[in-house]
Amino acid sequence: MKAFISITGILLIFLAVSYFETPENPSGSAPNFSDETVNVVEVAKTKEQIQHTVPSIEHRLEDKKEEDGYIVETYRTYEIYKDKDGEITDIVPTSDYDHLRYKISDNN
Repeated sequence: MKAFISITGILLIFLAVSYFETPENPSGSAPNFSDETVNVVEVAKTKEQIQHTVPSIEHRLEDKKEEDGYIVETYRTYEIYKDKDGEITDIVPTSDYDHLRYKISDNN
């Protein structure tokens, strides 16, 4: 009985090891590392570009009107992209708006 349990245990260990050591590639051929290397280089370039193109956020006045005794100002958020020299390369409007209301005083 002890021999049967020992042999069964050893077989289970071999099955587990063979399952976890099976390569992910179902065709059985060696993986193509040149494609992966190209992808790593492209990702590195993308990360470098992102570091140089992190946008700054700016709120700009879009509209100013008078409503029901209030002045209502509407501001829109813009993403400002600059190159490494500080020159503006792109201005992208977002869908984010802020509205400020100011009560018009009667003391004028």
